[in-house]
Amino acid sequence: MNKRARNRLIGVTAIILVIAVAGFLTLTNSGETNKKPSELLADKSLIGQRLKVAGTVVDDSWNGKANPMLFSVRDDDKTDGPELKVSYGGVVPSSFGNKTKAILTGTLSKDGVFEATDMLTQCPSKYQSGATAESVSMLLSQGQTVAGKPMKVLGYMSTDLENGVFTLQESSAGGKTIQVSFSGPTKSDMKLGATVEVGGELGKDGVFNAAEVTLVTPAK
Repeated sequence: MNKRARNRLIGVTAIILVIAVAGFLTLTNSGETNKKPSELLADKSLIGQRLKVAGTVVDDSWNGKANPMLFSVRDDDKTDGPELKVSYGGVVPSSFGNKTKAILTGTLSKDGVFEATDMLTQCPSKYQSGATAESVSMLLSQGQTVAGKPMKVLGYMSTDLENGVFTLQESSAGGKTIQVSFSGPTKSDMKLGATVEVGGELGKDGVFNAAEVTLVTPAK
């Protein structure tokens, strides 16, 4: 190979390497930047950028029937402080609810609303202890001794969810029942005949206040 050909080969190789590196950097930098809600609210330079933000859903800040759904999140390690408003028109995970950790991807608008296109949720850690879900009869046998304590209950929906309340029965064959209060979004097949696992706390009034409902077996 003569000198001119060798130099030409070196030049072409260098160009290919530059393009490859540039492509890698572009792919790396095109990924969403992880941010806290408070960081988005404090930095106006982030407006219009595609970002990923993780925060905890503020209690009762949302309406599951609204489209797009509007709700607020705050930093995971905070019980108060700045709240980031979120607009989301996609499919809502069944585990979404108060104190759920939401991982959102989207852009921050000029009016301070995070317009999310994707959402993943993680149930509150106190419901993820790995403990086996109780049956309805087991819950009722413990009575007020477990009131206010985080727990899971597995049962059969013997009534549809109506006005935020449904009845959870021991099994499809019958058995003891308990009223469950749940204000989160639901799937169309979460209705009479479905088997569900609810995570929440038993209230002093005997109603189980669910923070999340997981569909185990859809209604037929």
